[in-house]
Amino acid sequence: MRILHVINRYWPAVGGAERHLQEYAERQAAEGFDVTVFTTDAYDLEYLWDRTKKRVERPTDYHNGVRIERFPIVHLPPNGLSFRVMRRLLGEIDRFPGTTPLLRRLCRYAPLVPSLDGALHESPGRWDLVHGMNVALESLLYPALWHARAAGAPFVLSPLLHLGESPRSPVRRYYTMKHQIGLIRQADTVLVQTPTEARYLVGRGVPEERLVPGGAGVDPARAGGGDGAAFRRRHGIDGPIVFYLGAMAFDKGTFHVVEAMERVWAHGGAATLVLGGASMAPFERFWETRPSETKRRTVRLGYVSESEKGDLFAAGDVFAMPSRTDSFGIVFLEAWLSGSPVVAAAAGGVPDVVEHERSGLVVPFGDVDAIASAIERLLADPALGRRLAEHGAEQTRERWTWDRVYERVRPAFVRAGHERLGPARRSMLRRA
Repeated sequence: MRILHVINRYWPAVGGAERHLQEYAERQAAEGFDVTVFTTDAYDLEYLWDRTKKRVERPTDYHNGVRIERFPIVHLPPNGLSFRVMRRLLGEIDRFPGTTPLLRRLCRYAPLVPSLDGALHESPGRWDLVHGMNVALESLLYPALWHARAAGAPFVLSPLLHLGESPRSPVRRYYTMKHQIGLIRQADTVLVQTPTEARYLVGRGVPEERLVPGGAGVDPARAGGGDGAAFRRRHGIDGPIVFYLGAMAFDKGTFHVVEAMERVWAHGGAATLVLGGASMAPFERFWETRPSETKRRTVRLGYVSESEKGDLFAAGDVFAMPSRTDSFGIVFLEAWLSGSPVVAAAAGGVPDVVEHERSGLVVPFGDVDAIASAIERLLADPALGRRLAEHGAEQTRERWTWDRVYERVRPAFVRAGHERLGPARRSMLRRA
C-alpha cells in the first residue's frame, strides 16, 4: 500500500505532532508499505510565519525507510505579521454565517505553500491512502483532501484538536472554525486522541462510526535511564529541580511556571527552575522583564538533545507544563517513566491523560497561585510525588506505548486503503 502523510513539519523538526507522525510513518515503512511525507521546509515552528527563523535546507530526504519531500513556505510581507493577521482574520470571519467558502480560500495563505499543491496536482493516483495531521494548519490539508478525492483514495485525518480551557478559550477558536470542522467531517476516518476530543467532534456532526481512538505514546525503552547526577554536575545544580520542556509560549503555560516559581522562592523554596525547548519571541520579551533573582535561579537549555533530555528527566523532581495547547501531552508520559510527578492544566484532552490526584496535579490554566501551590506540595511530599508518578507510569505501560497506539490505529489505515487496492495487492495486504 502506498501511503502519503501531510503535515506542517516533520523530522528533524522537534515537536509532539512531529514525533507522533514519525512513529506512524516509520512503523508503516518497516511493514513494507511505500511511505511518503509531504511537509514544509520549516525547522523552527516560528519559521511558518518568520523567514528569519531556522529552516531545513534539504528538499528531499530518506529517514528510516520514509521518503520526505519538503516544500518551501512563501512568506508574504510584512515578514512575521502577515501569517498572524491572516489567522486573526479567519477567526473574525468565522463569526459570520455563510462564510465557509471564503474561509477555505483564505486559509491557503497561512502558511502559503504553493509548490505542495502543484506536487499533489501532478501525481494523480500515486497513493492508495492520504493521511493529514494537525487541522490548525489546514492550508496543507485541503489540497491533500482534494487530491484524495480526485484520485479516489481514502482520506484519513488526525485533527489534534486543542480545545483550550473552556468553550470560550481563544485556543479553541483557531482549531474549530467552520471550515476546519467541515474538513474533519469530510474525512473517511478520523483518528482522535482522547474521549474529550471524540465527544466534541460528535457534537459538531462528525459521525461517531468514523472516529478511531488512538492517542499518543512513548517508547519505554527510550524513556528513562538518563544520568541525573551528570546533568546536575554540568549545570551546577544542588537541591530540587522543577522543570519544563516544550515550546516556551504563553499558551503552553511557560509564563505561568516562571511566575509560580517566583512565588515558591518568595515562600522560601530552594528549587532550581530548568526550562528546555525553543523560545518564542513573546517569551523572550516576557523574560526581559523578570528580576535578576529569577534569572539567577533558572537554567535555560534551549533545544535539548535526546541524551540531554534523558538526563534532565532523570534529574528533575517535578515536571510542570500547565498548557492549554495540548491535545494529549506526550511529555507527561516521559516524565512518569522517569519517576517525576507532573503539574498539568485542566484544558483540552490533558485531564483524560493526567488524572488529578492519581497521576498528577491538575490546576486551572493560568492560575499562578494554584501552580505554585501544586509545585510546593510535590516538593514537600516526595512520597506523594512517587505515588503519582508510579500510577502514571503504570497507565503509560498499559495504554500509551507507541506499540499499543499503533495497534489501535493500524486497522483503520489498512481498512481505509483496502478498497483502493487491486485484488492481488489486497491479498498481499491481508497476508501482511
